[in-house]
Amino acid sequence: MDVWAYILDDGVTVAATMDINSVPQGVEMTKFTVQNLGKTNFKIENGEIIIDEDANVVKARAIKIPQLAYSCGQAITAGFNSGNFTYGSQTTDQLNIHTAAKYGGSLWSLDSSNNWKFIEYTSEQAQQIEQDLSSFILAQQSKYANLVSQVKASSDVAFIESVVWS
Repeated sequence: MDVWAYILDDGVTVAATMDINSVPQGVEMTKFTVQNLGKTNFKIENGEIIIDEDANVVKARAIKIPQLAYSCGQAITAGFNSGNFTYGSQTTDQLNIHTAAKYGGSLWSLDSSNNWKFIEYTSEQAQQIEQDLSSFILAQQSKYANLVSQVKASSDVAFIESVVWS
């Protein structure tokens, strides 16, 4: 049997476990609206039905969101492209890029032949690298926010578990 809630015309909410075909004695069908709450946990506060989320959904979200945060962090620190080079994006790399953008300086740069070179940049050149780094990080953060929004909006455990960083 399912749990059904009856919201009477006078605003009183009554909940019962019963077969929907059996109408409560003394209450005419026209006096209430029936809302099937299925197997969902709920409570009634001030005449309002408050649906508690399924514990499995809460658990799936609690597992998935930190996984996505970790994947976002890994993506941010995996390196990025700017111009003809790939640059590191670990915390030290980011600090070095910011310093070079302000004062000029050398940065480790991976060329298309997969060779690391320590190249001197003017502050103007490094500022472009810094802008590309910022755009790259923002893109990863936006991706993370989008995936987390999908996870938070879903009440389907299978869907939540299927959300992956790719």
